[in-house]
Amino acid sequence: MVLKGLYLVVFNHSGYEQLAGAGSREFAKPFRKHLLQSLIGSGLAIALAVVLTTAAGRVEWSSPFAWNKALASLGVFFGAWGTWFGVTERGASWKKSRLDERLRDAVFIGLFVPGVVFGAASTLW
Repeated sequence: MVLKGLYLVVFNHSGYEQLAGAGSREFAKPFRKHLLQSLIGSGLAIALAVVLTTAAGRVEWSSPFAWNKALASLGVFFGAWGTWFGVTERGASWKKSRLDERLRDAVFIGLFVPGVVFGAASTLW
């Protein structure tokens, strides 16, 4: 038995590396799809918020560039993306064996924490 990547390979014949690599693409496909869908969903939600605030007259496009607002926007984006990925379940399995189910908490923390850091840095700028 050999630990190869994220799963155990029980092949002891020549060429088992190719078999393990061939299965990894299909194993990671739902994870990539879920990550992309959550990115698009959070991007659309933020775009809708920008459109609504522009329509309400709360956004001034001609003002000078403000780093604190840019950091706050980046923080909101990462926080929204992490939250969207963390709370949505797309085609869950019974055994929690899919990669997106196993990595859900890690991706949430990996996206949400930088969002909080950027948001805090925007208040201190």
